[in-house]
Amino acid sequence: MKLAGIYIIENKITKKLYIGSSIDVLGRMKRHRFLLRRNRHHNPHLQRAFNKYGDNNFEFKEIKIIEDYNHLIFCEQFFIDNFSSYKNGYNMCPKAGNILGYKHTPETIVKMKLVQKGCKNGMWRHKYTPEEINAMRLRNKGSGNGMYGKTHTFAVRKRLSEFRKGVEITDEFRETMSKATTGEKNGMFGKRHSIKAKESIKKKLKERGGYKGEKNPNYGHFWKNETREKLKKTIRINGGRYGDKNPMFERTKIPKSDWELIFQQIKSGEKEINQIAEKYNVCRGTVNNLLIRLERKE
Repeated sequence: MKLAGIYIIENKITKKLYIGSSIDVLGRMKRHRFLLRRNRHHNPHLQRAFNKYGDNNFEFKEIKIIEDYNHLIFCEQFFIDNFSSYKNGYNMCPKAGNILGYKHTPETIVKMKLVQKGCKNGMWRHKYTPEEINAMRLRNKGSGNGMYGKTHTFAVRKRLSEFRKGVEITDEFRETMSKATTGEKNGMFGKRHSIKAKESIKKKLKERGGYKGEKNPNYGHFWKNETREKLKKTIRINGGRYGDKNPMFERTKIPKSDWELIFQQIKSGEKEINQIAEKYNVCRGTVNNLLIRLERKE
């Protein structure tokens, strides 16, 4: 969701500011950073300072969210005057202004397209090298990320939530997203959370009060009838999901010969469920289910 407002670009060393306004504050700040990193910014004063002091010494942040677009210029001018960003900062003009509401003629749009087409485009036939990709990742990691150490306010989260309501996701989009996160493309492919990571997740859940009831992000959501039918159909085709037909069967199977030993070790306190789960490469739930089953037999 686009948020209109006023933003600043601050030099942490000299404390000089660049003040601007936009109907899309986050997008505008990203654009500034993109151009500065490529030494192509339209403001030479700001570009020279960025080259001299470095990326890490500049902070990009919004200072005021404005609902009425008509107040943007007035508020920007107020902050330019208040912080003296023209005389003692990076603003090149003493007066705030924008081209909000201006529309290019069809002829101008065609000309702009032609200028950026084919070999005239700066990215024409350019492919990023692995080194460039890694450099971009590092630039947007940690303190280089615009949202590092920040959280959206309740008002912003509410707006984002309202913006997403009623948005329908097509089957094609779902299929594309599924392919993009299936198998080796999934970040957790072939990995398992360590005991330390699991404990950390549990601790955070406890601090938040758990995920029960309305705190669960899926609270009030139900599978569509179409989705239910698809799942049923898939299970029927595969001949059910019981025993060795379950894709998790081989991975979660604990040898029967070890059942009694595991039961005695946990009952006596010699070992914990976490240790057993890690030893057999299974989840805690599998061990818990086994214990319940053996207790019933007794």
